[in-house]
Formats: sequence, structure tokens, C-alpha cells
Amino acid sequence: MIALKNIKIADIFRGVLYLGFIVAVLFSKQKNWWVLLFFAIMLAYTILKYAKPHWKIFNPDRTKPKFDFINSLGIFKYTEDGFTVTLNDKPQPFKWDDITRIVAYKEDLLAVDEICLLTEDKNGRGFTVSESVNGWYQFTVALQKHFGFDEWWMAKVAQPPFARNEMVLFEKK
Repeated sequence: MIALKNIKIADIFRGVLYLGFIVAVLFSKQKNWWVLLFFAIMLAYTILKYAKPHWKIFNPDRTKPKFDFINSLGIFKYTEDGFTVTLNDKPQPFKWDDITRIVAYKEDLLAVDEICLLTEDKNGRGFTVSESVNGWYQFTVALQKHFGFDEWWMAKVAQPPFARNEMVLFEKK
């Protein structure tokens, strides 16, 4: 049974609109069956949202975030004097004072670009992480805090699209 008191005006409007498109396709000279199928599915979804509100597709558990990328430390662990990055299941510790160079650049992945950071220390060790790495955001915040480079670096590296746009963020003299 559909609970009429919970129906939203926007959903009524959508349902009428979908039904109108279905009728228009059925009475047109050129019957586009893909368009008809699309609007029929959309109308069914709109109706089922109220007829079966207990279905998981209409009522997902929003109490658990799927992925909290802003607050996630990901592959990084932080201490007062440095951080540890875990790459290929091998933790590699770095001290803030040992970092000698941080370079930001962009890789062209054909359809999109990905911003990367190359971090090197005084022992010649280094690693590269990209914005798709779990913990990226908190890592960039920590680097900004400890080395104080330009806060608009990411926007500068991002534009223009599909160019490498390499930028040295920090270099110890």
C-alpha cells in the first residue's frame, strides 16, 4: 500500500512527466522503444519508492559513511617528528627534518588528469603518491602545515588540463 502522506510534490510531478513521455512515445509515428523503456523504468522507480519503502535501494543505511576520504589517514601514520607511509605492505618512516624536496605534478590519464606528489629525503629515499591514494587529503594538509608552501598549489598544478604542470613546493637548500 502506498503511504499517500509521504509522497512529495516533486515525485508526483516526475511521475506525471514520465507518464506523459510514455504516452507521447506510444502515439508518435516513430516509436523509439529505448526512450519508452527508459521512462517506464523511471516511472516504476518513482512508484516503487513509495510502494516498497523498506527495500534497501530506496532506504540505504546512511549512518555508515562509504568512505570518509577527508578524515582518513589511509596509508599514512603521523608522529610529532615525522610520518610513516606504507607502500607494498612495507612501512617506511620519514622525519619532517629529513625531507629535502617535494614536487607536485600532474599525470595525463587520457580522460582525466591525476595530481601526484614526489617526496624525497636527505638519504635519497623517496616516494610518489597520487590523489587517488587513501589518505591523500590528510597528507597534503600535513605537508602544508610543516613546510608552509603555497596553499593554492593544487589549483595551479591542475590548470591547464592535460599538461604536466610540474611545480617544486619545497626544496631544502
